[in-house]
Amino acid sequence: GLIKALGFSVAGVDVASALRPFAFGLVIVLFLMFEPRGLYNWWRVLRSYFRTWPFKY
Repeated sequence: GLIKALGFSVAGVDVASALRPFAFGLVIVLFLMFEPRGLYNWWRVLRSYFRTWPFKY
């Protein structure tokens, strides 16, 4: 069929379709490992930086 004519293997298509949820889960796990306080902490740090911006204390 069309898949064999294009040179793709059926097993390769299955692996490629399985990698997307795996990569998404890996991103979530790594984010929780390296930034356990979440996106709110990023907002808090950015807000405090701009609150004290002209002065370096």
